[in-house]
Amino acid sequence: MEQLKTNILNLVSGEHESTYSLARQVLAGIESEEVTAESKTAAKLFNAIIRWADARKDINDSLNSLIRVCEEHKQLVQTNRSIHAGFVQTDNFYRNTATAQGLQDEIHTLCWIAGLNTDQIGKLYNQISSLIDFNK
Repeated sequence: MEQLKTNILNLVSGEHESTYSLARQVLAGIESEEVTAESKTAAKLFNAIIRWADARKDINDSLNSLIRVCEEHKQLVQTNRSIHAGFVQTDNFYRNTATAQGLQDEIHTLCWIAGLNTDQIGKLYNQISSLIDFNK
């Protein structure tokens, strides 16, 4: 697990173009034809990082949708028109939040197995979040 730990610590201090390029660094030097515990852990971490970033983006999109619907409803209230609260749906937000939390737990566990401490794992989350384009 030493190579995986080194890879994670290096990617946290490096510069990246996307979450994919960041996640890809997890696998550096570990990819081989031999399947080991380290290679399995690295592959799972690679996938979890990408999926967590996507889930965070989905949370953002869900919140933007809710904001838009709420703003529209505010206009209806302010202009004395009928409102239908059924259009305000929070299901996507809750589902995306639960997905992201599960993936965050998975990332935390995999990093802990690789030998990282809580501060180092926190820096990884910050690095990943800094690469998510919330405006797309």
